[in-house]
Amino acid sequence: MDLLLLPGNSPNNKIWIEEVEKQLKYLFVTTTIQYYAHWKNNQTINLEQEITILSTLADTLKEYVVFAKSIGIYLTLAAYSKQKIHPKKIIFLGFPLKLFLAQKSSREVEIMLNALQVPVLFVQNSHDPFCSYPELVAFLSTTILKNYRTYEF
Repeated sequence: MDLLLLPGNSPNNKIWIEEVEKQLKYLFVTTTIQYYAHWKNNQTINLEQEITILSTLADTLKEYVVFAKSIGIYLTLAAYSKQKIHPKKIIFLGFPLKLFLAQKSSREVEIMLNALQVPVLFVQNSHDPFCSYPELVAFLSTTILKNYRTYEF
């Protein structure tokens, strides 16, 4: 099994995701980090471009797990709901519900989550400013997503 890692939006996540990769590398055949294009020029992220890059990276892998943080979660959900990626499992770290709801309706977020047909692990900080653990649990209870677990830290 391979690991595809999608960091958060900020270029400050580069060092963090590389450290995560180092810690998890021994568990997987290969590991791949998606480095976002906007990190090079300090622009705003181009979501469609990054979804295309994600799809291209995923196409090089056979069986893989997606590990995604923050904006990487959005990219994963969007690509999966468009059937552009086909991971075996997904790990979401820091689900940014409030950011999603600022851009999309809760129904749109639910539709993307409900499309998931693979096991999902949500790892959430108790007091994450973009979605606390209790807020995440409450929101997930409104979806039809069944094959998931949550972990609070």
